Amino acid sequence: MWLPACTDAPAHRAANHHETPVMRVLYRDGHDSMLLTFPRDGHAMPADECHAALLIDGQSGAARQISPTEAAARTRTMQLSGATPGVCPT
Repeated sequence: MWLPACTDAPAHRAANHHETPVMRVLYRDGHDSMLLTFPRDGHAMPADECHAALLIDGQSGAARQISPTEAAARTRTMQLSGATPGVCPT
């Protein structure tokens, strides 16, 4: 079976000294999506809005920041959908 959605992973881009490498993880349930950001490559989590958990409304597409407590609770009821490396500005 041929899967057209499968492609090579994007080339690893080295972060410059003004960026912190992160992993962006997407969770989904029957209605909403949630985007979480985690530190990558042994770096500390950036202390800014770049790492904030976002809940994305499935109907409107509007995103809102949620607390770490709410994000942790939602990971128990949502399904992991995907992840991709990224960077946060420092």
